[in-house]
Amino acid sequence: MKLEVVSWVFCPYVHRVTALLAEKQAAFEVKYVDLASKPEWFVQLSPTGMVPVLVADGTPLFESLAINEFIDEVCAPRMLPDSPIGRARHRAMVRLGEDLFNTMNSMLTAATEEAHDKGRRAVHDVFAGYERAIEGPLFAGGSFSLVDAAAAPVLYRCVVLQRSSEARLFQDFPKVARWAEALADRPSVTGGVIDDFVASYLKRVRGFRAHSFFAGKYFSS
Repeated sequence: MKLEVVSWVFCPYVHRVTALLAEKQAAFEVKYVDLASKPEWFVQLSPTGMVPVLVADGTPLFESLAINEFIDEVCAPRMLPDSPIGRARHRAMVRLGEDLFNTMNSMLTAATEEAHDKGRRAVHDVFAGYERAIEGPLFAGGSFSLVDAAAAPVLYRCVVLQRSSEARLFQDFPKVARWAEALADRPSVTGGVIDDFVASYLKRVRGFRAHSFFAGKYFSS
């Protein structure tokens, strides 16, 4: 099956897809698009006008969670558990990844210090949910799962922020901290982004207005 991922350079939702494809050792190509100036071919592919889009043998698929379930079905080995209860539990934890994306984005892009603090508390609430469920070292033990794929992009970005600063994003969540570090060290995760991602991402975050609210906590001088 020919697989092509349509991406934007900083998109964490695309990162979910590329990480899973790499874990499956599936062959795929990546095509980048400028979301500020969307070409007509992309508009025709994506009903939402957003990435990721996975073109599978000429058929476009969209929405990262749906794409990853498709990948899990067509590319061995299967990563969803065999039991109905296990599958339901993993799907629920995959959805928690959406909360992680949204709350982290709110924290980093907040326009006021009050909004930033609210976002940070919301991130901690999500971490608390993960902390109760993680088996370690990955979410469900030693094998990569769809839950790992769903959370990996944001947890990797958290590790990037933490390694570049005095930040203690995981201070009260030791299981989440170990999980995030384990994901950040996997080639499927580090290889799922552009070559100069770390420097480019830190530069991008430093450009957010919210950076002024937490520069002393999150970044070394």
